[in-house]
Amino acid sequence: MKAKVFISLILVFSFLKYCSAQETQGQAVDEEILKLMKASLTYDQGTLPVTFMLIEQDYKIGGDGLTTKRMHVLMKIVKETGKDFGTISLPYNAYYQDLELIKARTILPDGQTINVSSDVIQDKAPYSGYPLYSDIKIKQMSFARLEPGNFIEYEIAWKDKKLIFDKGYWDDMLFPFGFVTRAARLRITVPSATEVKYYVFKIPQAAPVVTENDGQKTYFWDMAYIFPTHSYEDAIPPYPDIGPRIFFTTIKTWADTASWFRKLFEGQSDYDETIQEKTKSLAGPQEPKTEQEREQAIRKLYAFVQKDVRYVAAELKESIFKPYPAREVFANRYGDCKGKSALLLSMLKAAGITAHYALVKTRASGRQLSDFPSFDFNHCLVAVPGKEGFLFLDPTYAYAAFGELPSSMQATDVFLVTEDGYKFEKMPFLKPEDNATFSNKEIKFTDSRNVTIKDNTTINGTDGASFRLLSASMLPHVFREMIAASLKKQFPGSEIDSLTFSDTDNYDLPLSINLSYHVSNFTDKAGELLLFSLSEDLAASFLPLTASDDRKYPLWFSHPLIVSQKAVINLPGGLKLKSLPSELSLEESFGSYRRKFIQDKDGILTMEEDFTLKKCEISEVKFVKFKSFIKQVAEAAAEKVVLEPQAGPHL
Repeated sequence: MKAKVFISLILVFSFLKYCSAQETQGQAVDEEILKLMKASLTYDQGTLPVTFMLIEQDYKIGGDGLTTKRMHVLMKIVKETGKDFGTISLPYNAYYQDLELIKARTILPDGQTINVSSDVIQDKAPYSGYPLYSDIKIKQMSFARLEPGNFIEYEIAWKDKKLIFDKGYWDDMLFPFGFVTRAARLRITVPSATEVKYYVFKIPQAAPVVTENDGQKTYFWDMAYIFPTHSYEDAIPPYPDIGPRIFFTTIKTWADTASWFRKLFEGQSDYDETIQEKTKSLAGPQEPKTEQEREQAIRKLYAFVQKDVRYVAAELKESIFKPYPAREVFANRYGDCKGKSALLLSMLKAAGITAHYALVKTRASGRQLSDFPSFDFNHCLVAVPGKEGFLFLDPTYAYAAFGELPSSMQATDVFLVTEDGYKFEKMPFLKPEDNATFSNKEIKFTDSRNVTIKDNTTINGTDGASFRLLSASMLPHVFREMIAASLKKQFPGSEIDSLTFSDTDNYDLPLSINLSYHVSNFTDKAGELLLFSLSEDLAASFLPLTASDDRKYPLWFSHPLIVSQKAVINLPGGLKLKSLPSELSLEESFGSYRRKFIQDKDGILTMEEDFTLKKCEISEVKFVKFKSFIKQVAEAAAEKVVLEPQAGPHL
């Protein structure tokens, strides 16, 4: 579901397109805009490519529920790179909205204006390259005469022409990430009897000025100097969770949200004779009587919708929120998240198994504000009640094992729409061991410099699903070349001898990869000594995050994990161990690392190594500890096994 795409403040910037369209002189500039243009910039503002001198949003919610949202933006080009912001894209839903362009122009420092030419204003379908059919359109325009010191000004209005949600209205005022907003205003006008609930985060003016006149109530925020962030950081939490925002809603209760969805969903998961016949062929002719029979039926029905019904989003008209009927999804063998969920619900119902629609706001979209009713959800799945809680099934999650959820939904609040009410539940969060990768290597020296390696790797959970998807979407020789390229980063002299997989169609088994390869110049020479490394560079993907001395925001990762390897090495004849890397054991609240070596009486050397990321969010307070932890893991990976001659001639 794209519920928020068309009503949020979204500024999609792309590279400036220099057009040959004729420039047209615009109207005179308002005194307020001229005053803002002359305002001095702080140091922080002067270092950024652009500064938002004004962002103004104005909502008028009528007694009939129809809403007009107006946005007015003034942006200053500060640096040469600010020219890249000269193409503006604004989304709207053509089914129930009109987008009116009130003004769009470049303003020069002397007040001269150049209107955007109609030749460079166009409406586009934003998802033309994806399996998606949507009423969402993008109005795109390019501004002329952009130089440092010039300004971009535009004003647009989204106007409802059809009422979709009759229980109220909600929206979110977010500020452009990483940029300074010098002045901002938010005005919400509603009928006097309508209550507006609001959530204010990191905004100087916490409460609005509320006035009432002629049966209308207005909530007004007048803000200055909004600093979303002073610097960009990688691996940050979702911006709505850390950036300045004002969220508001006129929806009274979550029960109102549930009743609207229930009415919308009514009848869409009803089954017909063809669905019933297919259900019986998969789950059996009789309703399951035992827990084991019930689970087997659920597994088979889920596997059918997951694998045999492809994902195609068709968000036309009311299907933005309303599922297509299950019988249509079954007949077409495709559907979006709502449609696939409707079909799975239909088949479960035909098998005598109770289940519910479940709505979720994915992790990357920010946390659900449970005290502020809305329909702020962007995904739909199925919840099956059981003795120990709910089993959540996402039939759009391709290549995943039964019951697994994408990391984007784990630990989120899920909204269940039941027959007579609603319920919030917490989605399960996979443990590190559920996302474990185990590697067993057997390394044999063919001589003192070269080795053959047999590697059996087992990948579980989220990474296993991603790897299955990757292998399924690539030709076999291309996939082999990708593995070979990855190997060469660790061992430049490597060549693959064989590569096989376990049954990639059986999602309930961990993915197993059997790889054999040989490595030339596996060891480095240092006089009579030979050196080689055994540890994986497990910290490589985390090291760039530790470049600074501190952080302003928490570290945020997609999922916890374990990477474990065991390497058994047959040392070459005529050589003995001179030294081994140090054994290491690190334990922190956010992760752990362990490495040890064992040498048996026959000279076989075994190394065991485990890296665990326990948490997906690490506070900025613990960043120094995290940095030290990653540094020690990286230093451990650089340590070498050192061999020396036992006796006889030099190597």
